[in-house]
Amino acid sequence: MGTSSQAAVGFAEVVTFLSAPETYGLSGEAVGIEETHAAMVFLAGQHAYKIKKPVKLPYLDFSSLERRKEICVRELEINRPFAPELYLGIVTITRQPDGSLQLDGNGEPVEWAVHMRRFQREQMLDHLADLHGIDNTLAGAIAAMTDRLHALAPMSKSEDGVAPVKRVVDQLTSKFSGNPNIFEPALANEFAARAEEHLYAAAATLNERAAQGFIRRCHGDLHLANMVLLDGKLIAFDALEFDDSLATIDTFYDLAFLLMDLIWHRHTDAANGVLNGYLQLRDHFGELTGLSALRLFMAMRAGVRGLVAADRLAGADSTHVAQARADATDHLAFANDLLVPATSHVVAIGGVSGTGKSTLARALAGQISPAPGAIHLRTDAIRKQAAHLPLTSRLDSAHYTPAARALIYDQLLEATQAVCTAGWPVIADAVFLDPAQRQSIAGAAAQCGAGFTGFWLMAPEDLLKQRVRARTGDASDATSDVVTAQLATGPGEVDWHEIDASRPVDAIIAEIAGKLAL
Repeated sequence: MGTSSQAAVGFAEVVTFLSAPETYGLSGEAVGIEETHAAMVFLAGQHAYKIKKPVKLPYLDFSSLERRKEICVRELEINRPFAPELYLGIVTITRQPDGSLQLDGNGEPVEWAVHMRRFQREQMLDHLADLHGIDNTLAGAIAAMTDRLHALAPMSKSEDGVAPVKRVVDQLTSKFSGNPNIFEPALANEFAARAEEHLYAAAATLNERAAQGFIRRCHGDLHLANMVLLDGKLIAFDALEFDDSLATIDTFYDLAFLLMDLIWHRHTDAANGVLNGYLQLRDHFGELTGLSALRLFMAMRAGVRGLVAADRLAGADSTHVAQARADATDHLAFANDLLVPATSHVVAIGGVSGTGKSTLARALAGQISPAPGAIHLRTDAIRKQAAHLPLTSRLDSAHYTPAARALIYDQLLEATQAVCTAGWPVIADAVFLDPAQRQSIAGAAAQCGAGFTGFWLMAPEDLLKQRVRARTGDASDATSDVVTAQLATGPGEVDWHEIDASRPVDAIIAEIAGKLAL
């Protein structure tokens, strides 16, 4: 159902009022307008005013003034906790006794608007990513921001993790198969079969995650165009506000939208950095088991994007029909690609401190197919997680006794098997000085039916110590004395691929990639 004629007249008057510079006391400065299917944003000076359109769609109803007020209030409530810099309040558009309209006047309310701080298009993350890419620092900031969002998100009491996922999968399958003029039947059938297979495999994990509190009232619309870099701080905005049930989801389903969006826009390395950064900030093992559902979640997000593109066909003019149709079918094909099972493989990278294990692991992880790449498991990060401390905190010698080291290596093996069992490739990053440790990581891969390749990094002592001294903001606690002790102990006989780690990173990555046949 569209807008009623009476509501349309009133809304048109509000739009005219909010489009006028005089409304905001501006002189000689035009008001910018941005529009979506359900909202309009008026950009005036340093401020933005967002109103809801009086529309009723299959998934939302903004047809009454009271409902639009409720949704504006709800949008403020949901977004302000993590974006107080952006969300300033609610503004009433009122009709004055003389019949004119006024912002926050004392007359009868005729519309409601969310009052926001204005920012420039160039500050939005989709624009920044296309212009400059996303480096490791920004990927880490995205991961940290997502972690904060999920920490703040209210927890659901539901312990059924399967039903809501199945509901979306069934809706997607029905829409794809029911529109053969848009979606190729072969692609639709492929999606139905692969999605059902993934859902069946992940069912127990989904219910476990629900029972453990991973279903929360999340952002719900977490993608690049809903993030902004403001005053050096990354902020998510425009959380899904009109239906709490659509945003009360597994936290991995929230994350999956962002990962899918990054991969779609060919920022695969960034997607890998965000995923691994997020995992290193969360309860490690609770999240690792959920990886069995993450590919399905990403595919569902791509499928929803395909349906949105298909919906645009109805109102598209002749010049945009072909693009909307291609966007719809391409997203379905992309969803199917995301559902292709990965070949589990464990890549172990060992060597004394300073050989650059973690730098290489981070660079290599995003190159391992399928996207978003391999899960990077690092003993330095596991050690900080076990101590419930930030990754850059310094630990004392009590955390490096032989017994403490053995416990961390046991956790590395457990995590490796959890990731492999979930169907993801692994890069295990540790010193692996003891031959028994190297045998154990290879054995862990064999136990879950994964392939295994080990690399041993070597570099001159002076270079190793120089690198260790130069570290800042890193999870490693190694010092020059640690390097000396490790070299004195030695690794014994090494049967892994030996790599000269004194060379530039690109050259080392090329050699390792060649041996892995990436």
